[in-house]
Amino acid sequence: MKNTVESIEKRLYKVEELQTKVAELSGTVSDLSNKIVQLNNKVNEFNKIMEIGHFVTDVIRMVTPSNKANKQLFAQKIHERFTHHKLDVFSGYCSKLWGNQS
Repeated sequence: MKNTVESIEKRLYKVEELQTKVAELSGTVSDLSNKIVQLNNKVNEFNKIMEIGHFVTDVIRMVTPSNKANKQLFAQKIHERFTHHKLDVFSGYCSKLWGNQS
């Protein structure tokens, strides 16, 4: 009888340990889920910014002068503005549009 009681107590202890671990993992999963939601929101914000950037580069492409000298001056001025506003990624993209590395 004593062995049976000890065996049951050991099992109950193991069950309690497992319940504690499940609760800890549940908290971890919940934290990860919240972080995924936050990252997804940041990705959505980034995508909106990129869409604005693509719009801006499309507008720049439309207003770029056809004369090569004017085009290079225009590209230089646009590059300066992008750099000033810390948008170098778009500056490089626009340089590719004009076929130069301003």
